[in-house]
Amino acid sequence: MKKFETTGTKLACIACALALVVVAPAGRAADSQTQQAAQPAPTRSAADAALRGRVIRLLSADPDVRMLSLSVEVQDGIAVLRGQAPNLKWRDEALLEAARVRGLLGLEHEIDIQPFKGGDDRLAEKVAGEVNKALRSVRVKVTVVDGVATLAGRVRTSSERARARNAALQVEGLQGLDNQLMAMSDANLDDTRMRVRLIELIENRRQYPIEGDILVRVENGVVTLSGQVPRVFDRLVAEKVVGIVSGVRGLNNTIEVMPAAGGYVIQTVPLQP
Repeated sequence: MKKFETTGTKLACIACALALVVVAPAGRAADSQTQQAAQPAPTRSAADAALRGRVIRLLSADPDVRMLSLSVEVQDGIAVLRGQAPNLKWRDEALLEAARVRGLLGLEHEIDIQPFKGGDDRLAEKVAGEVNKALRSVRVKVTVVDGVATLAGRVRTSSERARARNAALQVEGLQGLDNQLMAMSDANLDDTRMRVRLIELIENRRQYPIEGDILVRVENGVVTLSGQVPRVFDRLVAEKVVGIVSGVRGLNNTIEVMPAAGGYVIQTVPLQP
């Protein structure tokens, strides 16, 4: 926050400063300068400790995430979350919350999902039940191998595709998810249209606004994200946006996290190729 002073206030401050210079003993002034020069610059370990404290406070503020009792370690600006979660949704929420901390350079996790004990077939039934309940009039084919579910079939819109994904992520014991649902609204997307669609989604994230400067390229259905953002959070959300659009054959996320002192200028996503 900038502080504004009147001319009179400035003159008074200058007069006080001059008076202090006149009355201060030479030895004391020299001692003061020596002490200032002797103060060490903040170390990487101190910065990591501060970042760790901020991550822990943020995770503790979320009642659902707090129940997971995750451990947090930060080294060289990279945070690592460890622990267990009942489902993929809670794991993802914990990662998104931690990623909001400005100053982090990266985020990793060793969060295990508590395994489902009823076998893959029974797990597939549970996933199908939750997904079809979320979509109501649409039926999705679900297969599970080694705890990882694959969703197949057609839905009307990308929002239905996202609802199916969110429903599956809440199933306890699911170890992973491959969402191969095709949204009819995305059925005829070539590279150019897919790129425009992705840019629109990135620029208009109302629930999770993205900061930074992100470039989007699409070649033969493979999406490449590049540019710089101020938070790990922005990088993660941009990656999740790509998962909303069906027909994407691959993703290369090369976005760099570059925390900036004093804030970060929010820029729109460039439309140039």
